[in-house]
Formats: sequence, C-alpha cells, structure tokens
Amino acid sequence: METELIILEDRPFIERISPFDMFVDPDATSMYDVRWIAQRIKRPLMDVKNDRRYNSTARSEAQPTLYSKYSEDTQIKQPYGEERDSYVEVWEWYDITKKTMAVFCDGPDKFLIAPTKIPFSFGHPFTMLRNYEVPEHFYPMGELEAIESLQHELNATRTQMMNHRKRFSRKWLYKESAFDPDGRSALESDEDNIMVPVSGDEPLSGVIVPMPAVISPPEFYNQSNLISSDMDRVSGISDYMRGAMPEIRRTATEAGIAADASNARASDKLAAIELYIGAAAQRLVALAQQYMTGEQVARVVGSNAIPLWVTFDSDYIKGEFDYEVEGGSTAPVNESFRRQMALQMVDAMAPFVGAGVVDMAALARHVLQFGFGIKSPEAFLAGPPPQQEMSPEQGGMPPDQGGMPPQGMPQMPPQIPQEQPMAEQGGMPPELAAILGGAGAMQ
Repeated sequence: METELIILEDRPFIERISPFDMFVDPDATSMYDVRWIAQRIKRPLMDVKNDRRYNSTARSEAQPTLYSKYSEDTQIKQPYGEERDSYVEVWEWYDITKKTMAVFCDGPDKFLIAPTKIPFSFGHPFTMLRNYEVPEHFYPMGELEAIESLQHELNATRTQMMNHRKRFSRKWLYKESAFDPDGRSALESDEDNIMVPVSGDEPLSGVIVPMPAVISPPEFYNQSNLISSDMDRVSGISDYMRGAMPEIRRTATEAGIAADASNARASDKLAAIELYIGAAAQRLVALAQQYMTGEQVARVVGSNAIPLWVTFDSDYIKGEFDYEVEGGSTAPVNESFRRQMALQMVDAMAPFVGAGVVDMAALARHVLQFGFGIKSPEAFLAGPPPQQEMSPEQGGMPPDQGGMPPQGMPQMPPQIPQEQPMAEQGGMPPELAAILGGAGAMQ
C-alpha cells in the first residue's frame, strides 16, 4: 500500500463524526478494549461507482440505500436522473485485534476494499471526546441525560398548570326569566359602568350568583420552582453562570467562593477537552511523519502577537512526543476578573519594590499584557536613560581628585567591608539581605 500510495496534498485534518454514524464492539466498555470499530459514510451513488480506489465489480453492483429529501422534485430529477438523488451507505470497518481494515457497502457481497493492513502507524484514526464516565458502559453520560427525568416531570407539571388555567374561568348562575335580551347582552358585555336591567321584584341575591370555581392550591404552582431548583442542583448551573444576579445579595468574597464552586465542574470539562486536543494533535503529527513528502510552514504566535514562521518536514518532526495543552488557554477570558488579578498582583508586590527585588519593567509589562490585553506593552515602557559624562562645571567629579567629591558636596560615610556579604549567603540581593538582617537583629 505504501509503495503504491501517491500523496496529492500534505494536509492532515480533523473531522467531527456524528456518534450516530459510529459503531463499536457491543462488549466494549471503553476505547481501550474495543475489538472492532466502524464508521458509516453516506456517499452519492455516482461517486461510489466512479471511485477507482474501489473494486470494479463491487462498485458496479452498488445499489442506492438512501434518497434525497428533494428526490420528488421533478425539476431536479429531469437533467440528472434518479442516480443524482441516490446515496449509498459505505462502511469503513477496522478490525483492531487483527490490525486490518476493509470498506464495503450495503447490497453487493464483495468488498469495495478487501481487508488489508491498517495504513496508519497509530492504528484506527478515531478519538472520542468523552463526558461523564459510566462504569462498565462504553458510552458516557451527557449533560442533558442527568436532568432528563426532571425535564419530563417539569413538562408534565407545566402541562397541568396550563390545563388548570384553561378550566379556571368565571361563570355566573342567573335566573333566565329575570333578564330580557338587552339585560343578557349588558350582562355579557365587558364594558365598564354599564347598566343591567332586571325584570321582576325578586331580590338580586336570588337572580344571579357566581358559580364556585376550583382553584389550584399554591403548592401546585410551587412544584415547578422545586423541579427547576433540582435541575440546577444536578446540573451545577448557578445564577452566576447564567449571567443573572441572584435574589440574595452577597459580599464579594461570598460571590467569589460561589463562582469558584460553580466553575469546578466547568474546569473538569475543560481539562477533558484539553486532553482530547492533545490526543488529536498527536495523531495529526503522526500522520505528517508518515505521509508528508515536502516542506511545510507553521506560524507560531508569541506573547507579543508577533508571528514566527517555522519550516519543517517529516524528518524535522520525527519521533514520539507527548502533547499537553496549556492549562486555561482554551478557557473563555473574563476581562474584569483578569484585570482585577493583575491589579492585585501589583498590590501584592508593592512591599518588595522598595527592597529592589522587583523588576519594575517586567511587572509593568505583565500588567499591561495580561491585565489590559495590550499585545505590545514595550510601546508604553520607556527605555533606560542614556548615561552622559558630566563636566566638573555641571557638578561632575573631576578626574584629578582621585575620585573625591568636589568641595561643597556632602561626603558619604565609608562602607565597612564585610568578610562574607549576606547576599552571597543565600543568593539574595544586598537590599533584601540588609532588611532581613535588620529584622533578625531586632528579634
């Protein structure tokens, strides 16, 4: 296969496949113990018949198994015929235990591609993005499956509420002989301050009375709120994640704790997605190692948004690698939270600024880049001032006095040399070592 393979384009890609088009070994419990896996592909009948990669006898005997939903349109069928609206279900089947693959379709009893060795070095090309694992089951549980029963219960409750509202209508019992046609029309009218004539001398309490109505108990309507609360508890969705304000006012610390607790589940799902991205990248690079024929160029974007073009070929990327997605790089950015964290970092580093252990340029660069999203923070930072030699008239030190300050300038006290500077003891700057030494002397 590899000797007859002709590479037309060096472009490995990732394609999403519907889970309804994937079939696995029914006895499998995970992707690690499947014995076979197959993919169902819907292809037009004409494409299958004209694909020269398939066996000529098998593709000539291919029969349509699906039809387009527009197949009854005579305007479409007239210029192309019925074959244009016909599709064939092609099965790409991988035998993992024997490390072979085959391609066949419904209808003929021959293989479009006879069982042959899997052409990929890493085995079958499928990677599954899994959600919540269910022990001893192959398919995981999704987000909606956890609240499916609650959703059905909520639907039934809302239907009952609508039926009760329909039955609740105000009705009146009246004596027919006490009202003439004009009186009944005035009684049924919805106009305000209208006069209703009553015939006879009977008391009004016996002429018309309201019909008793069955009112649903308040607990019945509270049941809907109870089910919605259960759904929020099961799904872990809070008011903060919906972007709504809670009914109870909380302090900033309490709101932060609630937000962190609600983001725990989202962080777990984000970690699963990052692992999936790493596994997909590993297969893409393995495909490039195996089938790349020429040179490719990749663009790498640095922290300053400056693109860096890297040229590579199959020998450049040869080997086995582990891929790890940078934590949080795929997370949505909360601008207000990121800016607040950058400003808090400045407040936390303020006590160390006077000690000289903080690089102010690096700190300013971090605040501008990560706190305010500025791609090129160097544009806002001033470079070091140029050092100029000063003449004696400008207050400089004359060279003929042996390094002594000129007259009229205060002299600095001489420094006493130490046998072992504190900076050398722990690799700390002299200013921080002096501060720590003073603190130790006070204790």
